[in-house]
Amino acid sequence: MIKEIKKDNKYWQSFIDNLKEAKMLKYVDLDSSDYLYIVNVVDNKVVGHITLVKNALEIPLLEKQPIEHNEEKLFEYFVQTFFVSEDFRRKGYGKELQEQAFTLSCKNDAYQMRSWSSYNKNANYQLKIDLGFSIHPGHTFIAKTNQYIPGVYFIKKC
Repeated sequence: MIKEIKKDNKYWQSFIDNLKEAKMLKYVDLDSSDYLYIVNVVDNKVVGHITLVKNALEIPLLEKQPIEHNEEKLFEYFVQTFFVSEDFRRKGYGKELQEQAFTLSCKNDAYQMRSWSSYNKNANYQLKIDLGFSIHPGHTFIAKTNQYIPGVYFIKKC
């Protein structure tokens, strides 16, 4: 069962446990109203999740210059975390999470949904391509380790 949850949901603690299993808890702001939390529940346990954060679409390096269309500032939902527990992989749970994330992004009037994936995530590449995402090759910089990580951004317009 796929569902969007909030802190008062009975699956919240199971979601937190899934974030911990994935070692992704530190990447999610659990108190922000800019997040969407979507889980896949099997036998009353969260076996996968995807978290999305709402971001304004802005032109980089221009002091947060917003991108507008018809005088409205555009925004996206960016995939902050995505994880399916090992025993539940390759069974369609990840695909269901990604599809629901895109549906909710569009229902919330986002211009697009976007995510980043490092070069070594082949299964995620295949999934996103199968779901019709566009690919923008690039890199991300990790200041803590002073490293550039090659990979791609996946983007799908609502």
